[in-house]
Amino acid sequence: MKRTCQRTCISLAALFAAGCASASGARVTPAASAVRMKEMWEPLVALAGEWEMTGQDGKKMTACVIEVTSGGSIVRERLFPGTPNEMTNVYCMDGSDVVLTHYCHAGNQPHMRATSGAGGKFDFAFESVTLPAADAFYMGSMTLVISDKDHMEQAWNSVQGEKKTEPMVVLKAERKK
Repeated sequence: MKRTCQRTCISLAALFAAGCASASGARVTPAASAVRMKEMWEPLVALAGEWEMTGQDGKKMTACVIEVTSGGSIVRERLFPGTPNEMTNVYCMDGSDVVLTHYCHAGNQPHMRATSGAGGKFDFAFESVTLPAADAFYMGSMTLVISDKDHMEQAWNSVQGEKKTEPMVVLKAERKK
């Protein structure tokens, strides 16, 4: 009886695994090469830590806190932590590109993709967003420039309806010492 139960459990586990692997809609994307990981992923991982910026009042404030998590597969960035405008960005590799999901305080989650990280510059282009109305506001693109290990800048552009803005938010941050 015990052996039959073990075989049944093993068979069910194998069927479940096979079903997950062949689920409709699954997209298999080859992993990035080591060279591509060095260009696209390692600069983002190196951002882990706390970053400061000068606020509108002229005082230093926490711009973001960045951590590598989920077994090293994502970089999570908390923008303006502890404030009413706190937001989260999640970066991960999707094949040879970096994708970004911006969890906005406006309540939407635009998805963006960067296809190059050459020279520490990542241009995240809009891919998709779910909105409650066609004229709702959302972030439509972001350029991240990593100048060196202690300095970075993010320039965010928004979209409302068909209208795109010049950089709406420019975050210039330096690593907290």
